[in-house]
Amino acid sequence: MSDPVMAADGHSYERKQIERWLATKSTSPMTGEALEHSFLTPNHALRGRIREYVFTWSDEVPNEHWAVGSGCATFYNTCGHEEANTIVERDFDKNTFQIFATRDIQEGDELRHVYKSKEWRNCFASLNIIM
Repeated sequence: MSDPVMAADGHSYERKQIERWLATKSTSPMTGEALEHSFLTPNHALRGRIREYVFTWSDEVPNEHWAVGSGCATFYNTCGHEEANTIVERDFDKNTFQIFATRDIQEGDELRHVYKSKEWRNCFASLNIIM
């Protein structure tokens, strides 16, 4: 799923598929019951769980506050807890963050951290297997 939306039945669907369904029907694909309306609402919480370029910006689990990065910057150099040599501390009131070393880092070593939501976000399931 890449563009999740919520229909009047409270279920989430891929936008293109539910739009195709609603073009010819006025019932819920899940329940078969009549829908009160055909408006679709973006499901931001689900989108954040499945899109890897959107990253968490709070300590909620599941996360309801998201930020956007480009490329793989949002999870660059993420690793398991044992390999991490830095930690990110966020100040949600000021919308800032600071990176601190958790042990001595030698010249030439990569800065490595644990991306805090990689363990529960579906889009990072393959990372958890290899780490």
